Parts: sequence; C-alpha cells; structure tokens
Amino acid sequence: MISTQPHSKRGMPPKKPPKAAVHLPENEVSFRELFECAPVAYHETDAAGVLRRVNGTECRLLGFASEQMIGRPVWDFVAAEQREACGRNIRGRMAASERLTPSEYDFVRKDGGYLILEIHDSLIRSGAGEVEGMRSVLLDVTDRRLAEQLLANEVTERERLTVALRKSKEEAEKANGAKSEFLSRMSHELRTPLNAILGFAQLLEISQLDPDKREAVGQILKAGQHLLGLINEVLEITRIEAGRLSISPEAVRVVTAVEEALDLLTPLAARHSITLRNDTFRDRRRHVLADQQRLKQVLLNLMANAIKYNSEGGTVTISYEDAPNNRLRIKVRDTGPGIKIEDRTRIFTPFERLGAEQTGVEGTGLGLALSKRLLEMMGGSVDFENNPDRGCTFWMELPLVPDPVAQLESAIEEVPGLSSPGPRDRNRIVLYIEDNLSNIALIEHIIVHRPHVKLLAAMQGRLGLELAREHRPDLVLLDLHLPDTSGEEVLKGLRAQPDTEHIPVIVISADATHGRIERLTSMGVLDYLPKPLDIKKFLRLLDSTLNGDDGQKNERRQPE
Repeated sequence: MISTQPHSKRGMPPKKPPKAAVHLPENEVSFRELFECAPVAYHETDAAGVLRRVNGTECRLLGFASEQMIGRPVWDFVAAEQREACGRNIRGRMAASERLTPSEYDFVRKDGGYLILEIHDSLIRSGAGEVEGMRSVLLDVTDRRLAEQLLANEVTERERLTVALRKSKEEAEKANGAKSEFLSRMSHELRTPLNAILGFAQLLEISQLDPDKREAVGQILKAGQHLLGLINEVLEITRIEAGRLSISPEAVRVVTAVEEALDLLTPLAARHSITLRNDTFRDRRRHVLADQQRLKQVLLNLMANAIKYNSEGGTVTISYEDAPNNRLRIKVRDTGPGIKIEDRTRIFTPFERLGAEQTGVEGTGLGLALSKRLLEMMGGSVDFENNPDRGCTFWMELPLVPDPVAQLESAIEEVPGLSSPGPRDRNRIVLYIEDNLSNIALIEHIIVHRPHVKLLAAMQGRLGLELAREHRPDLVLLDLHLPDTSGEEVLKGLRAQPDTEHIPVIVISADATHGRIERLTSMGVLDYLPKPLDIKKFLRLLDSTLNGDDGQKNERRQPE
C-alpha cells in the first residue's frame, strides 16, 4: 500500500504543524513585565495559601525557579519552627474582615541561608466578594533586623555593665564605709588606754628616777607619741573618705603659713643638723586659696619629711614660683638621697614608706597620702621630682587669689560713697560668727573704715547665739562650718527667738553650691557671699544693710 503522505518515514507519526503565535492584549503584556521586573518580591496564593503565581524578584531572592515554588504552600519556604504559626496566620487572614497588618517570618533560601521578610498582604476577592486568595508583597528586612538586634544586644550589654558597675561601686562604697567606720572606732577606742599610758608616763618622767628608769620612761613616751600621731592621721584620712572632713578655703598669705611651719620645725632641723632656708619672703603679698590650718598641716608634712630623710648637715629650701592657670607652686627642696623613679606610683600610698622603716627614721607612711587628699579637697595638687644634682623637690600647687587687704584698700578708693559714712550711719553692731582668725582679721580691717560700726566676733556657734540675744546686732555675718555646730543650726536658732528673728543674716562661706545657697535663701538669709570675699560687693551690701530703717533697728535693741 502506497502512503499518501510524502516524505514520511514508515512507522513515524507525521509532524504537527507549528502553533500559531499567541498575541496577548497590550495591558496583559504590561502587567506581566511589571510583575516580573518589580523591585520587590511578589506572589499570589489561592484560598488555601498555595502559591499560584510568583514573580522573578522573589525567585531570585530565595534562589528557586518559579516552577519549584508554584503549587506549594507559602509556609513550605518558611523556617521549620515557624511553619505551623505561618499556616495558621494565613488561614486566619483569609477569614479576616478587617485590614491586614504586616507580618514577618524567616524564609529559607535554596542554598540554606535565611532571610527575614516583611510581608504585606491583601485579599483577592471574586466579583461576588468571596475570598479567592491573597496577594503579598515581601520586603527583605534582614539587614535592618540584624542591626536592630545588634543595637539591642549592645544596649542590653551596656545596661548590664551599668548595673554591674553600679553594684560594684555600691559594694566598694559599702566596704570603704565599713573600713572607715572600723578605723574610726578603733582609733577612738585606742585613745582611751593611750591617754592613761601617756599620762602616767609623764607623771613618772617628772618624778625622781634613776637614769635607767628615766630612759625607759622616755622610750614609753616616744612610742606613745608616735602611736598618737598615727591615730590622728588615720582619723583624718577616714574623715576625708567618709566626706566628714570640712575645709574653709580663704585667701592665705603664703609667707605667713611658711614662717609658722618653719618655727614649729626648727627644733627638729636642729636635731638633724639641717639648715632651713626660706625664699618666700621676697613677695609677702602672694596669697593662695586654701584652708589655713590644712595648708600648714601639708607644709609641716612635706618639710618634716625633707628634714628627716635628708643627709646629715643638709639643707631644706622653701620657695615658690608661678604656675599655669593662675596657680602658685610652693616647693620644698632637700639635699638627701632622692627617690627612685620606680617608686613614684607608690609614694602617695597610705602606710607606704618605701623601705624607710629599715633605716630607723620615724614615720607612719600616712603623711604624704594625707597631704595629697587635703590638697585635692582644696583644689590643689602635689607631686615631686628628683633634683639634677642631689635630693628631690616636693611641690604643691594651689589657686592664686588677690591680697585681701590690698583689695580692701582698692575698694575703698575706687567705689564712690564707700569711703565716707553717711549721716544716718551711727552706732551699728555687726556680729561675725567665724572660727577662722584670718577671716575675722579681714572683716576687722574692713570695719576700721566704718567708725560708726562695732564688730563683735564669736568663734563658736553657741556663743554667737548668746551674743546675738544679748546685744541684738544690726547684722550677723555667719560662717557655715563651725567647731561646735553648723551655721544652719545657728540660723535656725536666730530665727527661733523673737529678739533675733528679724536680724538680717549674711552668710560668708566657701561652701557655695547651688543647692546650699537655695536652701539658705529659703531660710531667710539676706545674701550669700562665697569665699574668697568680693570686698567691693561686701562693702556695698554692708552699707546698704546698715543704712536701713534706724527706727526699727534701734527699737529692736531697746530693752523690754
């Protein structure tokens, strides 16, 4: 039989004619291009959450071909631990009537990597309004979430470290407080038996004793005095650490403080054959801001060390020079063996004597540590350096301040109306409650220019209250740090008595913190003048206060 199909091979089916090209509407072509090339991942699912359309961006993002994704539920591509929740969420969204909120899941790429995708869903509805599926836009937020997590971890770690640091600080403060309290109590407890030891030893010393026994008593006294000095220095350090040591900064004349210290140390220098040289007298007007008593204490410590650790027949020289930032450097130079550079970090450590205990030189190892802390409380500093030739130089720096007396004279001359009292300025009384003699002397210099004013001074708070009740002054000048009570308690005492409650009070104190000033102002203080004193302002305030209503003030002082 002859085939009617030419050119066909026996047993082979004839070739099918080629399909005619399908021409899609123009809007459909545009949609497909937009769908495939969209910069965000996009897919559509049926009502069961099975993928029926996925764009090229999502395929490239996850690494799958479209045919590998279509026909599978969305949650197949989510991390295993999130699949159940993802399926439950999609089914719930299909039934939701309200607007859908974004969700977020970890998707697994074909290569095993993870992506965090933020999914924005909207429902696909039929013409009748029934839900037929869901379309979703997926945004890659992996980098953002990782950055947020790193930041959260960093914040959490910082918070943890902050809490740990605060706890460590509290524990350290608690331990330090316990140590200070222990040392303070022990020091006080040691004073009681030490008082008896030194007392009876002194009685024995003045009695009739043979030379051997007198020498033994002398050794007891020497050891007792050494122990007393140690107790005093321990107490000073514990007060500083506990914040209970108060200072009263003022303008202190350097040469006066140095001369007083030299007078006290002359016998010690004579015993060691040491020559003392004072090079500070060339300018007697230099003043530093310091607590006079504490400055002298530091000078005594530095100069005593320079004497004790000097070479036999050596020299100790005290001088000063200007330092940066309007400060004065006071130097104590010796001609001893000097200090090893490797000992620099230990020189100001409490109880550290750098082997001097082996030399027989007396000491506690607390003097330099105490001096450093006292100077820091006064806004100063201390350090040392070895001399190029021999020995070393310890130096301290403190802020320079103007000479108060020269400042007073300048104020009297420059400020109009302050040099001559007005006609109403007669028979005024000013009470100054202050425990520092230098401060009292300064106010006395000022009051000299006001012959109509009488100055009363009290170095204790309770005595000041008694004088105020007895004399009913026109003005009270009040320091805050007094030996027997605080200035605030004195102020309360003045305000509690009818005879003294209306007396104007001006506080003159180095404690010029904002909170303290506000508190005292609320207690009725007329003004608050910080130390060192601005003399021009003080003169204005003094005159304006004393030139008030004479009738009221004189009436206050009339006896009942």
